[in-house]
Amino acid sequence: MTELLQPYLLAASESELRQRAVKRLKRKQELRQHVISYTVVIGALWIIWAVTSRSYPWPIWPMLGWGIGLAFHVASLRWDEPPSQAQITAEAERLRELDRRREGTSGPQDVI
Repeated sequence: MTELLQPYLLAASESELRQRAVKRLKRKQELRQHVISYTVVIGALWIIWAVTSRSYPWPIWPMLGWGIGLAFHVASLRWDEPPSQAQITAEAERLRELDRRREGTSGPQDVI
């Protein structure tokens, strides 16, 4: 029965893969737009500072604040990644080891 469904399962996974790819490309485009707007606005603030007073470098504060947000935006592209096969295998091994420990002892355990 699964052999009959295999072409449909592959098509569904291909469709899912395509949707994920489109979503990821859109997020990368949003990041590019964020970096461009950050660069233009922060650059303009530094120019204003240089032209007007050149005393206390106040543009550093918006640069740092917005920079933190930009760093989180960059990191969010990595957070959405599904776990790799190596990570899945390592977690499965960890769970097997926990099961072995629980089977070898009597009573409840609080092993994490």
